[in-house]
Amino acid sequence: MAIDDFKPVEREEPPQYHDQKKAMAREDKIVLTAIIALMSVLFIGGLMMIKAGLAFFGYATESMSDGIGLRSAFLASLAISFLFMIVFASVAGDGVVGELGLMLIGYFAMLIFFTVSIAVIL
Repeated sequence: MAIDDFKPVEREEPPQYHDQKKAMAREDKIVLTAIIALMSVLFIGGLMMIKAGLAFFGYATESMSDGIGLRSAFLASLAISFLFMIVFASVAGDGVVGELGLMLIGYFAMLIFFTVSIAVIL
């Protein structure tokens, strides 16, 4: 076998997915918007169910009233999570734009974690 036997095949037309990378189809945007809206509604509903469940058992009303509270804990966790995201983004370098979706998920996960942690501990 000679080296010339392994020449790449040259195509005149680009692959089919080439145009799909540039622009998202209108139907895909509608479906993505619907999925995001559904997930947001489910998330808010879940938070309301957790709050109602904690209030039903008296946890949120009695044991958290002596401490810092959820509102103050949320404000503190906003600052902490934002500072963590700035540190992570500066360490990531050029990959920030490509990983923006994961960074947003991480931000909201840290926001919830720090809010609950601060409210329970303090």
